[in-house]
Amino acid sequence: MKITSKEEMKFKFIIGATCIAIFVIGVIWITIDNNETSRVYPGIRIGENIDDTVSSVKNERSFSRITFISGMRRTIYFSRNKSYSPSDLALFLRKGDRFLKKKDSDTVTIFSANTPFVFVLNNDIRCCKIN
Repeated sequence: MKITSKEEMKFKFIIGATCIAIFVIGVIWITIDNNETSRVYPGIRIGENIDDTVSSVKNERSFSRITFISGMRRTIYFSRNKSYSPSDLALFLRKGDRFLKKKDSDTVTIFSANTPFVFVLNNDIRCCKIN
């Protein structure tokens, strides 16, 4: 059976419309999922005090989702100290680390094996250990 140009156009239209629909549904689904995750894991605020132990760390592309022993959940978007390895706070944090952030401060101190490691939220420290 030979496909006529009218049937061929109808077929191409259906394929194109299906692809567009799948794309739109995917974008909507990703947006809803990201918004829900951001609601459950809000970013760390300067005005909050945190003194808790890390229960779990889930690293994403450029940020980390942290769950604390108390059940509190937070997101760290960027913090780096080149004096440490790994230098990125998101990769530095481990389960069992003590996480200390004082109210109205952007400085975070991580106690790993009772040794303090200092990071500044949304900042890149390029020199000098602060221990």
